[in-house]
Amino acid sequence: MEGTSKRENGILKISDEVIEKIAETVVSEVEGVDSLAPAPAKLKNLVIKSQGNKGIAINFDSGVCIIDVYVVLKMGYKIKTVAEKVQQSIKETVQNMCGIAVSKVNVYIKDIKVTD
Repeated sequence: MEGTSKRENGILKISDEVIEKIAETVVSEVEGVDSLAPAPAKLKNLVIKSQGNKGIAINFDSGVCIIDVYVVLKMGYKIKTVAEKVQQSIKETVQNMCGIAVSKVNVYIKDIKVTD
């Protein structure tokens, strides 16, 4: 699936992979996030796509984007604060760069990395 928005000069289509890459870059810049975690495997993705299991899933519902992000946080950061920053940053960046409405950014904390 891909994001589509109608423009004066035609239709603009942005692939899920582009939105995933934008979200991945944004997540890596949020303080308190260690890395992306693998998203749960869905049968449809296993059959259709041969890509690795990324920590970001893009879905469209009635032309509006819903983004699921699976992350590993660093120890010592407030989970709620980091998760809200991830949500806000991804939503703003995708909407500004792509012109696609983002209704939800669901953040799933899969683990916390303890550093010595």
